[in-house]
Amino acid sequence: MTESAMKRLQWIYCFPSARAAFSSVHFNAVNGVVGVALPKIKAEISFRGMLHGNTLFVSSLVIMRMEPREGPFDWAGSQPTAIDSGSSEQARGLHQLNPPLRDHSLCIGPSGWGLSDSEWAQLKPLFAGTDRRISGERCRELLNAILTKLGTGTGWVKVNSGLGTVAAVSSYYQSCVRSGRWEAFESALAQLRSGAELVITPAFAREKKQIRPRRRSTPAGVAALEPTGVIPLTTSTSTKKRAAPDPSRFPTGRHIRLRTPRP
Repeated sequence: MTESAMKRLQWIYCFPSARAAFSSVHFNAVNGVVGVALPKIKAEISFRGMLHGNTLFVSSLVIMRMEPREGPFDWAGSQPTAIDSGSSEQARGLHQLNPPLRDHSLCIGPSGWGLSDSEWAQLKPLFAGTDRRISGERCRELLNAILTKLGTGTGWVKVNSGLGTVAAVSSYYQSCVRSGRWEAFESALAQLRSGAELVITPAFAREKKQIRPRRRSTPAGVAALEPTGVIPLTTSTSTKKRAAPDPSRFPTGRHIRLRTPRP
């Protein structure tokens, strides 16, 4: 058992309200209640959760340090006035588990974090022909939401709900990052907002795909593809019947027995 665990057990055993809090867990459980009587302590707590309206639903909680606000039992003697639970490293790990995504290199523009008409006119070619489903003003709305999120550090849930979607903003950001468009867009936007003149060519224009002819199974001796890439029309399957076996192939005096299933 670790030293921090021994200190917690010592606190539960030697302080009245700590023992009452420990006993209340079992008492509430047998009565169908999830609850605990709060002990008399001053605690430093790290917790994570989700805010719905004015209510915070906590999903994880770590007590890092506590100071009893009462004296121990008379028989307990001298007890420490502060107890370090040894969970500081664990609490720091919770903070770093999903840190807020924010890009401090972004600078705010003349129209706020979103793109102005002049900026969008110059940056629009970067996204020309990349996605038929997202183009024009819809692309601009998504980019404005991404810039607001990265500039202010607000959550994805808020920027997605601002456009009436569940994950369209975050999904589009991940798509742009994977394709390399976001890096080019961010670099170009930084130059524009620093006052530099910029001319952008559609480097990410959709390339025309080469259509390859499909291969088909053809009879032996017939080429599958002509040099021009056109499949010949003379590749139909032959309808000739199989020739009967030549009796001269079998030695005289030998008979072939055919097994028939028993009735």
